[in-house]
Amino acid sequence: MAIIDNYKQAVLSSKLLDSYQRDAMLDGVEEYPEEYLEVMTQILVQFDERAQARDHAYKEKLSEAFDRYERTIGEITDLEPTKREKLLTQARMLKNVLIPSL
Repeated sequence: MAIIDNYKQAVLSSKLLDSYQRDAMLDGVEEYPEEYLEVMTQILVQFDERAQARDHAYKEKLSEAFDRYERTIGEITDLEPTKREKLLTQARMLKNVLIPSL
């Protein structure tokens, strides 16, 4: 029974599948061979782990780009203080929207 539960959890939480695909993969799950369930569970979990790692890497790169932008704005000498603060505030807000959970 644990194999079926693990499979269901992997299907329901997978970023790879849409709702139609989830429903199709869960239909008749009790009749699937255990080997199939184990392999599919492993594939879905590995995909999601790689997707999370890739997502984290992109968020880090994006964060670094925003940090460079903030440093660049800070280094521009002929920028009015109010304009500088406005640009920095906008950049920080956009960074928080794009990468809320780094």
